[in-house]
Amino acid sequence: MTQEEDIAVIQRAVARGLIEGWESAAGMLQPLVDAGPLSTFLMCGALAQLASYPARMSAPSEGFFGPVVVDSVTEEPEPLDVLPAPLRFVAQFTAAFANQDMATAEALFEAFAFESDRAGTPDLGQAIRVLFEMAVTSAAELVNAARAQS
Repeated sequence: MTQEEDIAVIQRAVARGLIEGWESAAGMLQPLVDAGPLSTFLMCGALAQLASYPARMSAPSEGFFGPVVVDSVTEEPEPLDVLPAPLRFVAQFTAAFANQDMATAEALFEAFAFESDRAGTPDLGQAIRVLFEMAVTSAAELVNAARAQS
């Protein structure tokens, strides 16, 4: 597939996710994963961009994004290591994209995806599902904001 076709797949999946729920549309992304690491990286990047869009638009221009973990009971900060690997990757990867730090995003993806593949874990698939859910949620937020302005 071409990059334009990949983008069209992502757009259709997000649109379907908005209408039917992210669970019913996540499988539409499988051909991008099947196409290999580059296609998967670009798809994850597109999802991270969409997921972080509302935050990036409301942040000060000199702002910087970083993952923050807070204990839901004590409300105290926690180290990022308390998160399962897929969530930790998503938090770091999305922050890297929000900061437009492509070198860090690429390094994170390579380390995470290749380790997941080498170890035969479902971590990459779980991370993609989380990224997709975040992207659909952000798209819904944007749609609702646009409707409120009309």
